[in-house]
Amino acid sequence: MNCKNYSGYLWGIAIFASTIIIGSLTGCAETTANTSYADKIVQQVNTVNASAAVDNVVGDWMGELQIPNSSLRLWLTVERDVEGNLQASLDSIDQAPGKKMAVGDISVQDNQLSFKIPKISASYSGEWNEQTQQWQGRFNQGRSFDLNFTRGKPKADPIYPELNGKWQAEISGHPLIVRIESNQMGTKAVLDSPDEGVTGLPISALTFSNGEISFLIPTAKVTFKGTVTGSASQFSGQWVQQGQPRRQLTFVKLAVVSSQHVPKRPQHPTGQQPYQSKPVRFKNTQATGVELAGTLTLPKGKGPFAAAILISGSGPQDRDESFMGHKPFAVIADYLTRNGIAVLRYDDRGIEQSTGDYYSATSLDFASDANAAFNYLSNRKDINVNAIGMIGHSEGGLIAPLAADINKKIAFVVLLAGPGVKTPDLMLAQQEAMARLQNVPEEKINKMMAISRQIMENVRKSPNEEAAIKTVTEILSAESLAILGTPDTAKPDFVAAVTSAWYRYFMSYDPARYFADKALPVLALNGELDVQVPAEQNLAGLKIILSDHVDATVKQLPRLNHMFQQAKTGSMAEYREIEQTFSPDALKLMSAWINARF
Repeated sequence: MNCKNYSGYLWGIAIFASTIIIGSLTGCAETTANTSYADKIVQQVNTVNASAAVDNVVGDWMGELQIPNSSLRLWLTVERDVEGNLQASLDSIDQAPGKKMAVGDISVQDNQLSFKIPKISASYSGEWNEQTQQWQGRFNQGRSFDLNFTRGKPKADPIYPELNGKWQAEISGHPLIVRIESNQMGTKAVLDSPDEGVTGLPISALTFSNGEISFLIPTAKVTFKGTVTGSASQFSGQWVQQGQPRRQLTFVKLAVVSSQHVPKRPQHPTGQQPYQSKPVRFKNTQATGVELAGTLTLPKGKGPFAAAILISGSGPQDRDESFMGHKPFAVIADYLTRNGIAVLRYDDRGIEQSTGDYYSATSLDFASDANAAFNYLSNRKDINVNAIGMIGHSEGGLIAPLAADINKKIAFVVLLAGPGVKTPDLMLAQQEAMARLQNVPEEKINKMMAISRQIMENVRKSPNEEAAIKTVTEILSAESLAILGTPDTAKPDFVAAVTSAWYRYFMSYDPARYFADKALPVLALNGELDVQVPAEQNLAGLKIILSDHVDATVKQLPRLNHMFQQAKTGSMAEYREIEQTFSPDALKLMSAWINARF
C-alpha cells in the first residue's frame, strides 16, 4: 500500500521488482533512510581452515549480477586479517562506486564459496570451476540471480568530472533525478524517481563529448540524447522509452535550482525535546537472526506510561517511515510523547540497523516483529504492561490485527488506513482510484480491473509459488500487458512481484478473521482523499467487522490523503509537495483517544 504497489509504471518509469534488487544494493536507500556505506569498515568474519582453496579466493574478483533486462557489476575484494581469517567487502560499481559494503560469514570449504551481506539481507553461494577459473553460483536477496566471479579488478570507465552532481527534470509534474559522480573507476550515473519510490536505477553507456550527452537506462528501456547548455548548468534532449511517447526533457543541475523546489517540513522534531529519546535493540526470539533496532521516546516523569508501537506500511521502511522527504513516525512519536504516551518505533527487519531478511518475509512475519517490540516494552518498569498498544499505518494496519490475534495482552489497536475489506477488493479499488486520477478512459479501466482481478484470484488460490507463476504467466499475454501499460520486457518482474511469498499471503488477508476479541479497543481512521486505501469502501467494511465490539471508533477524516496530510486530490504526486507531514487533527484525535482509556 506504500512501496509494494505492483501496478507499476505510474509515470512510465519504474518496474516494481527491479527496484527491490537495485534499490537494496544501495540500501533501498534514499526512499527510507538515506543510508551511505562510505563509512562502513570491512568487518571480521568467521575463521576457516587454511587451504589451497582459501588461498585461491584471496584477491579481487569481478562479477556481473544478471537481473531482468540488465546486469550490475560487482567488485568483491577478499583479504586475510592478521590472524589469518578471511574478510571481504563488496562494491556495486554501477550503483554506488567506492561505497563498499561489509561482507560477513565468508568461507571456502570443498571448493564452495559462500558469504553474506548483512546490510541488504543478501547472500551468495558458488562453486569453483577449474575449467573456466570462476566461482559460479547464485546471488540471493528474496529472489535468486546468476552471479559468477572472475579474478581481477574491474576496468575503469571514462571520466567526465564536469557532469558530477544531481540533475533534475520533470515528467507530468513528477521529478526525475539523475545522480552523477566520478572516481577512479570512472563516471557513474543512476536515476531516482522519488514519487515512485525508485532509487538508484542504473544508467549505462554514459557518454559526453563536444557538449553532447547520451545514456541508457536498460531496466526501464530508456534512451536519452541531448546537449549540455547554460554554462554546464543544464542539459536538454530526447527522452525515449519503449511504450511511451517521446519527450523533450531538460535536466537542471540542482545546485542552481531555487530553494522553492525543496519543500519545508515544519513538523519534523528538531533540537532539544521535552522528553527522553533512547536508541534500543531487541530480538525476535520467534525468528532466526532478527534483531530490531529502534527509538523509544518516554514522557517526562517516572511512569509507568501507556505505550504505542508504530508499525510501518508496505515496503522496506526505517523507524521514521521516511517517505518523499517526510518522517511521519517521527512526527507521531513526538506528538504522542509530548502528551504522556511512550512510543517505540523501529527499523523493519533487515533495514537500516535491524538485522534479518526483509525480502523473504510476509505480513505474518512482520506481526511477530511487532510482538517482539511488545515483549521488549512489557519488561520495562517505566511502561504500563496493561496499556501497550499498536498503531499501524497502511499494511501496518493489517499487521497490527495479526499481532493482536496472536497476543491477547495487546491493550489497543489504532488503524491508520488499515484494511477493512479483503485485500483483492482493496487493491482493485486502489487501482481504479489511481487510474481515474490519471484520467484513464472508463473502458480501459474496466479491462485493467478484469485482468487484475483474474491475477489476484488465481494467486490467492494457487497452492504454491510454482503454480502461481505458471498461472500468472499465462494470464499476462501481450494483449493483457498492453492494457495494463506494462512493456513485455517487464513481464518477468511483474510475474515475480505478484507471485512472491509476501504478495500471496497479502492476497489471502481477510480482516474479518482477525478481530475476534470484542473487548479490544479499536480506533480506525481513514482519509477522505485516500486513493491507496479508498475510505468509503474500506470504512464500510470496518464498521461491519467492528459493529459488535465494546469499544470501536471508525472515522473518516475530511480532506486527508493516504499519508494523513491535508490534500487537494489525494494523488501520490502531492505527497512530496505538501509541507504538512501528518494532520494535527489526526494527531490530536489519536492522543485523546488513547489517553481517555489509559
